[in-house]
Amino acid sequence: MASAHTLGGGLTDVFLGCLWSFGGELWDPETKRVKSILNNEVGKEVARFWVDLYQFCPPGSTNYGMDEVNTAMQQGLIAMMTTYLAFYPGLLDPDLSLYWDKIDFCPTPREKEWWVQLGGQGMSISAYSPHKEEALKFLEWWISPEVQWKWAQAGMFSCLKSIVEDDQYLDFAPVNKVARASYPVLRDYWEIPEYNEMGTVMAEIINAALLGRYTPEEAMDLIAERHEVILEMAGYYD
Repeated sequence: MASAHTLGGGLTDVFLGCLWSFGGELWDPETKRVKSILNNEVGKEVARFWVDLYQFCPPGSTNYGMDEVNTAMQQGLIAMMTTYLAFYPGLLDPDLSLYWDKIDFCPTPREKEWWVQLGGQGMSISAYSPHKEEALKFLEWWISPEVQWKWAQAGMFSCLKSIVEDDQYLDFAPVNKVARASYPVLRDYWEIPEYNEMGTVMAEIINAALLGRYTPEEAMDLIAERHEVILEMAGYYD
């Protein structure tokens, strides 16, 4: 198996789906405290589980990005992979994939609970935009049922519940069954400006644990410590 993206935000995304499904938490969203929450025994159990999974990954896969993971699946070097739904077309392209007709898709599994980390960014209007009215009109057009049906029929992912729950939606792309199952259990991480720095720290340290530079327990303690440093420097504890 392999996971995309091992060195970046994708690792954080996939790891957090696992963390939450085991019953772990990132932090206290009210106090912004991380220590003894992220790195409690549940968090460390998840880190041990994650590091143990690496024995089933190809040598060198800690350096895989999204393209490398897709290529490994296309060439039959791995039997399972984790990635974002939007990357499915290359897996089913007979010109690119040796096993295009043998690949299927499923959501990340349930453990004690079931959560799937949200990938991607929401579409919003910047408070600094000089064209708020035009942007709002675009959003109104974009989320209209007519446009969303066309988008879905092109093999893309609709944001309208009425479309996702319509059985026709399942016929438009083989991953739509995963989208439908995942939407009700989507969960997002830190909704603060420092989210990217927090995610990068987590990905780099988890990756180092995969390489044996830290034990899983040390990795979670270090992530918690670094996260609180980031939050303190940003003024959340003032």
